[in-house]
Amino acid sequence: MAGGEALTRDSQRKEPLIPMETAATHYYMPHYKAGASVRWGQRDETISHVVVRRYALAVYLVGHDAPVMPESLQLAPTAFRLTRAPEAG
Repeated sequence: MAGGEALTRDSQRKEPLIPMETAATHYYMPHYKAGASVRWGQRDETISHVVVRRYALAVYLVGHDAPVMPESLQLAPTAFRLTRAPEAG
């Protein structure tokens, strides 16, 4: 096998051998932070601030008094690096 790829077999499903995935270098998730642009319904909004209360995330939008559940917002995911990057210098 080229490149030293490891193979695995799902013994419960009787599937053929498949290459194992390489380790991920980034994790993608929404980053709710002040000033970020989001889509709420049919409107573009800006995040005012974010509060964590009793294990729940509350997102406040500019010009709105009540918090919005993060599941109702559309926000492009941010890539978080999972490996250490060399320091610039």
